[in-house]
Amino acid sequence: MILLTATTDKLQLITSAPGDLDVHCSYADYSSGFAISGLGRQNTNITTATTTDILAAPGASTTRNLKQMTCRNTMSTSNDVTVQYNQNATLFERHKVTLAGGEMLEFVEGVGFFVAAPVTASRLMTYLEPDLGLRVFRSQLPTVAQTTFLMITNTGYAVYMGRATQAINVGFIECEVSSAGAGAQTAELGIFSTPSAPNKSGQTLTKIVATGTVDSLTGTGMKRNTSSFATSIPGGTHVWAVMRTAMATTQPTMRAGFFADKSQGHILTVATPGALTGLTTMTGALIALGTSAVCPELYLTLD
Repeated sequence: MILLTATTDKLQLITSAPGDLDVHCSYADYSSGFAISGLGRQNTNITTATTTDILAAPGASTTRNLKQMTCRNTMSTSNDVTVQYNQNATLFERHKVTLAGGEMLEFVEGVGFFVAAPVTASRLMTYLEPDLGLRVFRSQLPTVAQTTFLMITNTGYAVYMGRATQAINVGFIECEVSSAGAGAQTAELGIFSTPSAPNKSGQTLTKIVATGTVDSLTGTGMKRNTSSFATSIPGGTHVWAVMRTAMATTQPTMRAGFFADKSQGHILTVATPGALTGLTTMTGALIALGTSAVCPELYLTLD
């Protein structure tokens, strides 16, 4: 339970960014003999980065008991929210979390704080869970082991890795070359984000980090960025691995391409994006339906 026991006690919510958050508090008031003297609710809509009162102080000789609180982020962008107890201007932080678009922070008496994810129609939704001991993340789209995919010069291929449930430090993007490219090497690997999970449409991809220092693609075998990205990705981020090649003579053929996205948007392509290292954002488009591999198989690894 969270009790407001004085007329100078109140509960507040701090938001880190403009947005649209709907907050609901249900409470019970108790008299000095701890008999219920009333039930109530307080609804608040927050649209700015500010500190907002979400549960008002009780009246004199009254204890207010918070029974349930919900705070839903109705936007597609993330927002850091902090629940704080204000005791006559002395502040106590109770809970802080990053709410991704559509997520809801909830408090239930006897349970505590937790985050509820939105119900989504997106298929093959994945989550990046480093605390479960995982170190390699990949798309859930099917592959066929002996299938290959020939890269198209100066085309960016973005593969959805999943949503980070907490901050995660990503080191490398890995892939496998089955037939070597030729000529002077131009190639980049990058980690990008989108506002939403795959949603049957193109999306704007925002660069988190990218490098043009990639293992030689003029030989076969497993390849990765030569040096670790060593980049922290915030919790709630929809994470994509992206690759582009523009070899001078022949593009490499990659082993085990992905199938069966069915225009759901787990694979996005960008025609002639230019070097990934020089971008801030790029517009990803749905990939055409096909019975053969449609993009390279990319992995994220922590080390």
